[in-house]
Amino acid sequence: MEQELRRLVRMVGANPPRTMLAPAVSDFVGRCGCRIEPHFELEERRIYPHLRECLGEGNGAVDEAIREHDTLRELIGLLRLRSDRLRLGTRDSSPDVAETIRDLETLWHAHAHRVDAVMAPLLKTLKEEPHG
Repeated sequence: MEQELRRLVRMVGANPPRTMLAPAVSDFVGRCGCRIEPHFELEERRIYPHLRECLGEGNGAVDEAIREHDTLRELIGLLRLRSDRLRLGTRDSSPDVAETIRDLETLWHAHAHRVDAVMAPLLKTLKEEPHG
């Protein structure tokens, strides 16, 4: 998804015509529902509860990751709405779409970093701890 977001950021930076941008954004939004939401649900139903149980309520990493999921969902919803406006040719919709794509890319990158730098090492540590 990060690669697709980078491609969209480059695309909006080139200021393409609405007829080129609208299908690309619409396709991306559709893929988000197929790829991102199941990923978030898996983390929220299985991984994050396990981490919270093992680490205790005092660890804010899980709560922050869930907040990031919520904000990413909101941005994807906003992008869906703005994409529809762009497709319909609503005046000044391209700058709104570009702004939302850049915000989404920024937060996605931060979330991916948190998962790689914080959550993955925590999970690895928990797997390596002796049970008993």
